[in-house]
Amino acid sequence: MNFELLRLVAIDTIKLNGVGLYAVQRFMTAKLGQSFINNVSG
Repeated sequence: MNFELLRLVAIDTIKLNGVGLYAVQRFMTAKLGQSFINNVSG
């Protein structure tokens, strides 16, 4: 397996998905926060 090639592909993917990953992270954080609030309140 060519790890150097894999690394380059991974870096490109991370660059392309940087904004998307950030959005997903924000979404997940919001979801977890909402669940936490519901559990504490409920």
